[in-house]
Amino acid sequence: MPARNFSFLLLAVLLWGISPLGPAVAWGAPLCRQGEATRVWTAPLVVQPGERLEIMAVAATDGELTDLVVTDPAGRRSELPAVRGGGPPWSLRGGLAAPARGSYRIEARRAGRVVACTEVEVGGGAGERGRVSGTWRRRRSTRPGSSSCLTPLPSKR
Repeated sequence: MPARNFSFLLLAVLLWGISPLGPAVAWGAPLCRQGEATRVWTAPLVVQPGERLEIMAVAATDGELTDLVVTDPAGRRSELPAVRGGGPPWSLRGGLAAPARGSYRIEARRAGRVVACTEVEVGGGAGERGRVSGTWRRRRSTRPGSSSCLTPLPSKR
């Protein structure tokens, strides 16, 4: 009977490890998502190991951001030194001088609560970060001497 229980346990662990949600979600780690009124951006879009990674978090209307927290590929969490921008919109700017290859999780927080999150793969491709959401159109200005500009179309939700 113990061998049967061990086989079941082994199968459960294997299925958990290859699940589409991954082990982090299985252990209760929150999903990494952008906020409704707060976003985290990074540059360059495709970062290589040893290349500086710039990070900026912007909160449009819902209050000042307090800190940026980075989780490195080894799972170590650290608060990133950041420059504050007054608001609205409020912002935090920081950077990683020479990140190693792997996946980084970057969280913008307000009073200890995560309000926006993004993940960056150093040494990989752009992934979801390179996908544009929404549609833009060119609009001509009606004012004399003005040029045309791009405006977002309303999203279809």
